[in-house]
Amino acid sequence: MKINCIIIENNTKYLNILKRLCYENEDLNWIGSFADPLEAIDTINTLKTVLIFCNIGLLEAEPIKFTQHLKGHPMFVFRTKANASLTRIKGLKTIESIQGSITAQTIKSITKRALKILDFSALMETNIFPTDGTSITSPKAIMVKYGHEAYQVSIDDITYIQGMQGALRIHLTNTPPVRTLMKITALEEKLDAAKFVRIHPSFLVNITRITAIQKKKVKLNDIYLPVSDSFKPTLLDRIGQFE
Repeated sequence: MKINCIIIENNTKYLNILKRLCYENEDLNWIGSFADPLEAIDTINTLKTVLIFCNIGLLEAEPIKFTQHLKGHPMFVFRTKANASLTRIKGLKTIESIQGSITAQTIKSITKRALKILDFSALMETNIFPTDGTSITSPKAIMVKYGHEAYQVSIDDITYIQGMQGALRIHLTNTPPVRTLMKITALEEKLDAAKFVRIHPSFLVNITRITAIQKKKVKLNDIYLPVSDSFKPTLLDRIGQFE
C-alpha cells in the first residue's frame, strides 16, 4: 500500500533531499512540493494526501488560514528548530518533528508509523473485521478492538454479548470476556442471524449455547439472562430452527 505525500518547504537544498528520499521509499507516492502552504490545499484535498512533510515556520504566522480550508485528517511531519520537542499546530495531526538533517532511515521510520496509524484508524471505524480468509458475511472469527489492542474472537466461542453504556462485553466459553467500543446493533449485523438472536436491548445470545428457556429468562448453563417481551417471539422462532 502506497500513501500519497507532499512537501511544503522553502529551503531548496532540504527540499531536494527530501524529494529524493520520498521518491525512493517504496511505500510513498510523492505527488508534489510547495513553498506556500495555501497553494498546497487543493492538492491535499483533491488527491487524498495522507502524509505532509512541512517546514513549521511556513505555518506558524497564520495557521488558521491553512487549517480552515483543509479537508480530511492528513498526518504532518514538521521540520523544526534544533532541540525542539514535538511541535504541534492546533487542528493538525502531527506524528513527528524533525530537527537537522534527514535520512532514508528517518523516512522509513516515519512511513512505517503512518501506515500503522492508518491501520489503527481503519480498525477504529469498523471495530470488527473477518479473519481466516472468510467473507464478511460469514466469518469464522472476528477481530474486535478495545483501547490500543485488538483481539481475535472465534464466533463459535461466543456465548452471549452484553451491551453496557456505549461498549460491549463479549462473553466466551473458556476465556475471560472481551470488551469493545461499539454498539450492539453494529455487531449484530455482522453475525449470523440464524445463530445469534437479540433477547433484550442489552443482550445478544448464541442460540446454540442456550440450555433452557423460562418465561422471562434464558439459561446458559449456570447463567440466566433476561428476555424482553418484544424480543421473545423472535427467540422462539429461531429456537425452532435448531430443534
